[in-house]
Amino acid sequence: QMETQDKDNSRSLLPSDNGGERTSRFDDGYEYDCVYKEADSMISASNLIYTIANMRDLEYKQQQLAAKGEIVLVNFDDPSFMRPEIDPETNRYKDGLTISEIADYVSRNMEEMKKDKEFYDANQGALEMLSELKMKSNREVLYVDDSEGDEDEVVYGLSVDHKKKRVIVCFRGTTCKADMVADIKIGLMKVHLPNCAAPVKLHRGFFDYLFSKDRYRERSLQSEDINKYESIMIHVRDLLNAHQDYKLFVSGHSLGAALSSLFALCASKSDQIPKPVTCVSVASPYVGDEIWRQTVMEAEKAGFLRYLRVANATDVVAHGPPFDLSFRRYKHVGMNLRLENDGLFGLYPPYASFQYPGGPVAELAHACQNTFLFNCGWFPSKVLKMHSCTEYARRLHASKNELQQLYLNQMYEDYLRDSRKIPYSFKSAGCAAIVILTAAVIVFIVYMHYE
Repeated sequence: QMETQDKDNSRSLLPSDNGGERTSRFDDGYEYDCVYKEADSMISASNLIYTIANMRDLEYKQQQLAAKGEIVLVNFDDPSFMRPEIDPETNRYKDGLTISEIADYVSRNMEEMKKDKEFYDANQGALEMLSELKMKSNREVLYVDDSEGDEDEVVYGLSVDHKKKRVIVCFRGTTCKADMVADIKIGLMKVHLPNCAAPVKLHRGFFDYLFSKDRYRERSLQSEDINKYESIMIHVRDLLNAHQDYKLFVSGHSLGAALSSLFALCASKSDQIPKPVTCVSVASPYVGDEIWRQTVMEAEKAGFLRYLRVANATDVVAHGPPFDLSFRRYKHVGMNLRLENDGLFGLYPPYASFQYPGGPVAELAHACQNTFLFNCGWFPSKVLKMHSCTEYARRLHASKNELQQLYLNQMYEDYLRDSRKIPYSFKSAGCAAIVILTAAVIVFIVYMHYE
């Protein structure tokens, strides 16, 4: 269905109406990676913000234990390493932390962290992924906001990748009670987003977490009447002004993925941010309604926003909530990279398929394949595994060869040119057919039983 291109050429060249070649609506000379590399780097970024924030939280707890005269379980060799000095002029670190430095610090303190069994068991996968990231990333972490034990704050990180020319904002997923409270506020509320003309209906918890001026403020900017979105944008504008040829990339996992969706759309509509903005969300729940979807699609069609939504099949979070308490339907957005598990009882290995909002036939196919009840992972022991960054990375790697041939810019041109297209593979179609057939058999059995 999709034209492929040379691996060394990230610019999407597509046939124009007059028979020549034209570039993607997103192409301005910036070199984008293939789908695999874009997804892999942002899954790694999502994992990194968990690792740093959780290690900082662990170190903070050790300080609290020491202050109370209680036994300290974990003794880091350099407790100040994860909390660099803040530059008062920028409100960011004076000296950034490279991925290599962070990975070395983790390696040196791994045995110490194992002493806190609860922490280590919960973070083992993330810590192991960090050692792999060291080999393939030149990223420099400039700031992590975790509020030093304040569980009412949005946790996010700022980093710069000088090799790929990216300014990266990454939001952490659900970890503390405040995150969970935000998750369960699933009512759709009508709101006006920054830089967006039309009002949309959004998940109340996600909107409040990023845009409320009452609670979530940057510590260094508390005297100003701004919300978390505005305070992050101050950093983003400063960094992009300092690096004129860099692009903004936004990511996050779970709750962080939902926040990244909101942040990326609003930033893409700002006159002060270079276009396009790229959002790669990982395991995002639903965020808004049909008007929200149309607003995102308008930004995509205008060349303002590139959105790759990575979702594991059978990940309950990525398929919910399908509607709010008033049964008003949610709608997903972006180019969906759906990572399948072993299909049809292990008859073929994990694979990837794609979906993008299209015509009625495509939407019906998507609805069948993404039905909540058939994607929620019926075994409780597997729910957390299917939602983890580790499982996302595993499934992505299983489709590496295929995804290295595809480029997001090219796929947008392909799908936006023909909205009637059903953008999923024959394997996905087969799964959808099986779902429909199974449902029909169940209905028939129930009907005959009560007949």
